[in-house]
Amino acid sequence: MRILGAIAAILVLSVLAFVTWYKLTFPSYTFHYRLTVQVEVDGAIKEASGVIGVCWEDTPDLPDVPTFQLRPFGQALLVDLGGHGVLFVPLGANTNYEGLDLSQLPFGRELPRSRDVIERALKLKGRSQVGLYNLPQFIWQPQLNDPSSAVVVTAEQFPEVISPNVRLVGVWTEITDEPVSTGLENEVSWIGEMYEQRRKLVTGNSQDRRFRWSIYALRRDAP
Repeated sequence: MRILGAIAAILVLSVLAFVTWYKLTFPSYTFHYRLTVQVEVDGAIKEASGVIGVCWEDTPDLPDVPTFQLRPFGQALLVDLGGHGVLFVPLGANTNYEGLDLSQLPFGRELPRSRDVIERALKLKGRSQVGLYNLPQFIWQPQLNDPSSAVVVTAEQFPEVISPNVRLVGVWTEITDEPVSTGLENEVSWIGEMYEQRRKLVTGNSQDRRFRWSIYALRRDAP
């Protein structure tokens, strides 16, 4: 019995040692940042701001496996364009189109692609503007209550697709300890239904620019 007890103790200590080593070698970070988007609409500035959560995890360097994992959580940002519809900034981007998802936006001038960058980002004070080549994805809906009208647009396409009087002013990020924003489903009734079903999609194809609406893009709980 004593031998079995000793073996069990050694196994427990070995597992604890491995877990400790793994967490020190491959750390994970969960942090929040405030995302602010400004759009000029018919000469007036429309602004939307919300707090996004990000889980960043370092992973072992294995063949065909990324060296880090990024997962955003919270809700999409909604910019009211008045008579020109609404603009969503989704959590998760459709990779068939331009634009980053909200876990991949830069902090300062650096993209969150290494442990060092994350550790530096968490110490940043004040907001920093996102450059034109690292913008999030934008989804335009001419009608708020008609998700089938959703179209992916780049900032350069705002005047062409939405209106000549609509243009992006800027996008900013700022590390914060504020809670993640909630309540989007209270502003957009169909999001709640879509979130519960988890399967409802507005389908698109290679011939159009419609966004494939998955729940991941609109709202996601913390891991």
